[in-house]
Amino acid sequence: MKSLGFTVATSEGHFLSRYGIKKESDGLVLDAGFEKGILNSVSAKKLVDAAETKKTLQSYHPDIKFWVVQFFKDKGQFYFKSATGENPPWFQTQHDRFSGLYQEPQ
Repeated sequence: MKSLGFTVATSEGHFLSRYGIKKESDGLVLDAGFEKGILNSVSAKKLVDAAETKKTLQSYHPDIKFWVVQFFKDKGQFYFKSATGENPPWFQTQHDRFSGLYQEPQ
């Protein structure tokens, strides 16, 4: 099983697919988007980079909970593991494989 890095996920199992800070006339604006499915996600090789992204997202959207997850690929399937020990809610609806690895949300 190969680790592909870290990404930020929502409680619904959507993954960060667009991330940037744009300068506009009224100041700095966060340009972020989330998609279901990991293929178009923004990923980081290091946990510290993904954690920093999560921190920035959380500061712009304090009412939304975000999680950093590590993702893996094995035989064409993606699996996820919480990088913080606190599992996102969508893990509860997925099959637990190899104690702590969860399949991509459907």
